[in-house]
Amino acid sequence: MTRYVPGLLLGLMWLTPLVAQTPRLSPDGEYIAALVDTGGTNNLVTTEISGASAKAITAYSDASVSSFFWVNDNRLVFSIAQRSAATEDGAEPGPMAPAHAGSYTILRDGSGGRKLQEQRGRRGVGDYRATGTAPQLLHRLPNRWNEVLVSRVPAFGVFPEVFLLDVETGRSRKIVPGMDQVNRWIVDNRGVVRAAIDKGEDVLAGNHRLLYRAGEDDEWREIRAYRDGEFDVLGFHADNRRLVVLAPDRYAKLGLFLMEPTGVLDDSLLIDPEYGLAPSPGAAGLMQTSYGYLIAYQYAADGLRTVYFDARWESRQQAIDEALADTVNTIVNWSDDERQLLVQVRSDGATDDYYLFDTTYKELSYLQPPATWLE
Repeated sequence: MTRYVPGLLLGLMWLTPLVAQTPRLSPDGEYIAALVDTGGTNNLVTTEISGASAKAITAYSDASVSSFFWVNDNRLVFSIAQRSAATEDGAEPGPMAPAHAGSYTILRDGSGGRKLQEQRGRRGVGDYRATGTAPQLLHRLPNRWNEVLVSRVPAFGVFPEVFLLDVETGRSRKIVPGMDQVNRWIVDNRGVVRAAIDKGEDVLAGNHRLLYRAGEDDEWREIRAYRDGEFDVLGFHADNRRLVVLAPDRYAKLGLFLMEPTGVLDDSLLIDPEYGLAPSPGAAGLMQTSYGYLIAYQYAADGLRTVYFDARWESRQQAIDEALADTVNTIVNWSDDERQLLVQVRSDGATDDYYLFDTTYKELSYLQPPATWLE
């Protein structure tokens, strides 16, 4: 039974269908991009949230769009992958894991496509050559419309490196030199790389070192050593000094803490003595604003459990939950101004649905299911 909250309008927004697979709001909240199965391959589709028709802005038939992200209100970056490759004698080796086959930038209307400059391997996958891994968005830089920080493994590399990517030219520049064993980079809320996870000389031993620096021009120093599963860094706090981390609590489980630049843990933010807070598939984990303020932490307990640190966001969640009873409703992304929230709605034995929640008008709008997309 659906319950209604005073002041909350529950309506239907009959959009041309979007994909339930990794949908993303544009930074201004006016568009949504998603991956859609177009006959055996995934392609990238954008649509206005106002209800205009969706448009496939890629048209691959021999490759699939494997990932994407918004750079600004108008432009996206996407990567493609292929699943099979011919051997040297021409025989098909059969199914294989998707191989990264290149990355591109494109405008939301499908124009202005450009291949990103990536070092390419000599051996190919079909018509494409391996180019390391797809770029992962680290930070959209304030006041730099066409530049973003990304992390990716180069074609001949083993560990990811950090690049400043200019989507107008397609060129990227490595910005953190001399760090060879880092398998993860952490960016502060101003877009400066200030923490890193180093696997040490024996990369298979399960040992890790947390490296930290006070600023872009300061020296790196180790502030914590740990083993697999004992600790995790989730991001920088809004003060741009402390890190938000998962660390052992007094119940010998993982709890949520703030960590000082010295490596000392502050008082705990959240502890669950029964279940702990270890990351798990399907749980959103830590939610933060673009400025690093803590919103909530979602983890697996006797089901998905979400604990809010911000009363404003908690009131939004309560309004959504009262309108959509008997489902697990998770805010998965939102516009920069926080007016539009994209909500994932999950129920037992059913595929995920998505809703938009307008925080100004308190209106919850349904996005059509995948079965009708692009028909």
